[in-house]
Amino acid sequence: MNLSSAGIAEFETLVEWCGTLIDQKAAPGFVVGISGTDSILTFLICAEAFRRRGRPERVIGIHFGRDFPDPDVGPERLAKILELTPSYRWVAREIIPWLRSVAPQAQVLVDAQGADLDDHARWAKLFAISLAGAAKTEMLDGTQNYWVVGTRNATEDALGTYSNLSMAVSLQPIIRLWKSDVLRLCRLLGVPEVAVSQSRQVDCDCGRFDLAADHIEEIDVLLRRRVGQPLASDAAVELAELEDRLNSFIEEQVAASEFKRQIPYKPAPTLPAEVSNGQLGLSRAISDISGVEVLADNVDGTVFRWMNTFSTLEAVRRAGMMYGYGFSAWRFAAMSIAGESLLEHYGFRKLVRDTDRYPDSDLKEPHRDLFGPGFVLADAVTYLELRRAYILVSWKVKGVQIALAIRNNSAYFGRDRLSAPVLVSIGKLDFPELEKLTPLDFARHFEPIDRLIARPGSWLAPISMEDLAECLSDQVAYIRSFEIGFDDWLLGDGRGELLAFIEELSSVGRQLPYVGLVNIGEPQWFPSNVAALEGKDAKMVLNDLLHGRQRGMQRIALLSGSEGDRP
Repeated sequence: MNLSSAGIAEFETLVEWCGTLIDQKAAPGFVVGISGTDSILTFLICAEAFRRRGRPERVIGIHFGRDFPDPDVGPERLAKILELTPSYRWVAREIIPWLRSVAPQAQVLVDAQGADLDDHARWAKLFAISLAGAAKTEMLDGTQNYWVVGTRNATEDALGTYSNLSMAVSLQPIIRLWKSDVLRLCRLLGVPEVAVSQSRQVDCDCGRFDLAADHIEEIDVLLRRRVGQPLASDAAVELAELEDRLNSFIEEQVAASEFKRQIPYKPAPTLPAEVSNGQLGLSRAISDISGVEVLADNVDGTVFRWMNTFSTLEAVRRAGMMYGYGFSAWRFAAMSIAGESLLEHYGFRKLVRDTDRYPDSDLKEPHRDLFGPGFVLADAVTYLELRRAYILVSWKVKGVQIALAIRNNSAYFGRDRLSAPVLVSIGKLDFPELEKLTPLDFARHFEPIDRLIARPGSWLAPISMEDLAECLSDQVAYIRSFEIGFDDWLLGDGRGELLAFIEELSSVGRQLPYVGLVNIGEPQWFPSNVAALEGKDAKMVLNDLLHGRQRGMQRIALLSGSEGDRP
């Protein structure tokens, strides 16, 4: 598509606005991170504005992700991956070539080294690139920097679902466009359809979960009502029983992000102060961002501690979401053929409980399971349970029992068993009670971690929020250390048990698993070094895996298929 002849009113208006800004502020160049429809539209606006001024090379678009095609993936395997996962590396595969075709003189780059960075690190790298971009441009004197461009839309702005670092950008071209507008404009501009369809998929990394992904238009309708900007077309959007759920979702998101509208925190101009003992002592109490009043003399560093606490809680939430998609890792380890399972050989204790299955259910497995079978590894201090519906880890901090539950997020089984992907219980349940959890226990004694992040001041915990966040982070790390330990056992002292399990499967005519390597803490979606056990010397196959494994970073995966296990 020729962007200069697109003839789309909103697009033309934003290109002209952007161009006027370039002229008035002498903007040297723009850097845009490319990840989805918001950033694609933003890039197109910026690229066209600079092109019309004869400087198209002044726009850098960069995608932090692995390139396509992958030189380590052969054509047959690639065809199979694309058949099973059409969205595989969709940005590098479809969007980057398309952007290069419609904006051929702009710089469109893929940074594979940034593929594993979190959102904050990617923003930091964009700002670093903005300096490098200016340095490479001969027309600049080296003292000017390219401007990092934000990609926030009106929906994100109203909900507050944007990162703190994104507030440091120089301009926000699409901040007046609702998400539904962004999708419409992308279609009109000929953006590959995969980008639009991916905007309606759950994305843990960017914080878009089921409700937001499934009801983009409905959420926009309700947000427009709230800000007094309803459209005539809104009447055609069916809300019905959805309205209460969506309004609750909106209220939680707005509450969770309220602090973003207040930072950076500043003392009032009239705030009395005095210097005593070399410290700035403020003469009255203020409230920190949790809403809890603290003495002003102790406020030094409070905001920074709270930001660190929120960052820790958010990291726990993201890690929990990722673990929630990886429950297939324990499928074979929990299986028993003629005796104990691999988990039991490792030291877990298998529990049989009334909550394993729905009573008198005619459903087939696994749907007849309520929480499913579970295995517990516990001592006097630490409790770890692997169950079909959840992972649970618990211990005491300063005498207070803390439990972290991670839900099985598979749409096939688990997503409807618990109310949220990551749940927390504070001071409610001891180990014997954790073994007997019911749906009512989860409803009474566990809260979603999202609610903890959203309203920390209303959570009247018997320990400090900093201690709680540190504990939850340690519990995620404990699950990771268990994965590493179990992996070492499978390829070390437990190898005999693993080989015996493989022989048992074969003796009863069961299909043998494939084996491969996956990263610790990640689902078994795209394993490497995959090998079939059927008809092979299992001992030799395991030896090859052992030599190819990066200990502490990768683990052995028992897979149901050669392409890995989808949730």
